[in-house]
Amino acid sequence: MFSGTTWNTNAAWRRSSKCSMSSCVEVLITGDRVFVRDSKQNDRVGDQPLIHVDPAVWRTFLNELLGSAAPGSNGVLQTESLPGGWTALIDTSTGLSLHYDDQEWTAFVEGVALGELVSPV
Repeated sequence: MFSGTTWNTNAAWRRSSKCSMSSCVEVLITGDRVFVRDSKQNDRVGDQPLIHVDPAVWRTFLNELLGSAAPGSNGVLQTESLPGGWTALIDTSTGLSLHYDDQEWTAFVEGVALGELVSPV
């Protein structure tokens, strides 16, 4: 069950088929929310930071990544390049950010391009 910033069940999290590492961007799509977590923090059971957004926001964000929507048009999620090749995924409504290395983020974007992590709207 979702509670605040944590997810407390063994739900069906998905990751890009391009993610061959143990740490990846992971996505859970439910009827009315899309949750994003960093698998590097899976050991924080019951206290794992999660970004959660409306499916329409998620779909627009994915379109931004693919270049078919204007940057920032989703109104909630943004990315920021960090030193060392890291990317921060930031929920501007809460200030929560998740950090991914270059391999993790590249695998995620490749999965997005394949249509693997799209939510129905």
